[in-house]
Amino acid sequence: MKKTPLDSIVDMIESIDHVYEFMEGIDPQELHTDLKTYYAVLRCFSILGEAISRIDPEFRAIHSEIPWNKIKGLRNIIVHDYDAIHVEMIRKILNYDFPPLKIQLEAIKQELLKDETP
Repeated sequence: MKKTPLDSIVDMIESIDHVYEFMEGIDPQELHTDLKTYYAVLRCFSILGEAISRIDPEFRAIHSEIPWNKIKGLRNIIVHDYDAIHVEMIRKILNYDFPPLKIQLEAIKQELLKDETP
């Protein structure tokens, strides 16, 4: 079944939410010492990037406020060049990039829901 842009946006939002759930009670400075959480977080990052592949380029161009290529690029690093991942990079994304990204994705989700409502 082909996913709609709304489906993919929801997948992205859920991936961000899961990261925060997994990180609950864990000091981001200690992420590298909790391997289960670390790998769960990386899996969510992968899903986030993979969801982008299911959104057509025209839609992404309309919503250029989202750093689509950077997110997809991180997914590629996690999957193909995993030894290049640094915990500090993950912490930076969690602290600085995810909060505004989630707000932007929620806004797109609301716009898509509004367009689907008769």
